[in-house]
Amino acid sequence: MAPTSDASLHDAAAEVFLRIFQSCESFNQLLSLMLTYRRMHSVWLEHHRAIIWHIAPKVILGFDRALMTARATALVHDAQRQGLLPPEIQPEQLTGERRKPDLTELHEILALHHLPRYIETKYRDMYLLDFACYHSEQFTADMAMQGPLPKPAGRTAAQEMEYLRIWRERFDTAAYTSLLLGAVFARAYDLPLLGNSTSSAWRWILELCHRADNRAWEADVEYLIQQFPAYDLLGTLADQDKLFGLVADWFIRSTLKELEDDAVDHTSAFRVWTQQSHHLFDLCPGSQTLP
Repeated sequence: MAPTSDASLHDAAAEVFLRIFQSCESFNQLLSLMLTYRRMHSVWLEHHRAIIWHIAPKVILGFDRALMTARATALVHDAQRQGLLPPEIQPEQLTGERRKPDLTELHEILALHHLPRYIETKYRDMYLLDFACYHSEQFTADMAMQGPLPKPAGRTAAQEMEYLRIWRERFDTAAYTSLLLGAVFARAYDLPLLGNSTSSAWRWILELCHRADNRAWEADVEYLIQQFPAYDLLGTLADQDKLFGLVADWFIRSTLKELEDDAVDHTSAFRVWTQQSHHLFDLCPGSQTLP
């Protein structure tokens, strides 16, 4: 048998250490492991992007969407600090599959993660029907006839925890998506403020804004700002598609992918979530008319 070179042994050891890192279930475990052995620390430094990408989704629900949001937000902030228009952002270019996260991005995500947790604390105990139907007399009558929401029999503590995990993942992903879309469209909505100062529309707006009589120029400003696609509420569908079409296509594709992933999730907690969601939907007045 041919002798094994030192380089191949080194590579094999690195692969073993990397797999040990990827077995961690929390950042605390990762930190403890990193500090146990100098070789482990060197593997971390060399492969920290892959390690973060493997462990972070176990700790932060909706991690990939959070990563996309952090990256898009950083692009917008960097441009605005320089007084420049934010760049054109394509969401699919921001995923972790395209580029694994680094430590700086992980820190940004951990800071961003406080937002959905805060919103959850505020609204966790409110059902969807509270928002849509709380003041509806028809809803009150429906509740009186159908009684309280059924609690599936025999649900274990583990199933309860999985149910909460699924709910949180959807909740957090929705929160991150809202922030992501805000960053993606920042360029279009900042255009009247940070656009090309030599354009005729821009010069007119500046001139009108310096007039003493605000009432005299409000109509003119409203007309001029509608020359920017993001503010043209009367634009044709084709005009709107130029601005929103690519992002809408990405959003639909990503949503369908999430639904496909859900379809292969056969856990009892997911079935409970689906059953209860359908029950809530049926209770809402007018829900039978929705597609």
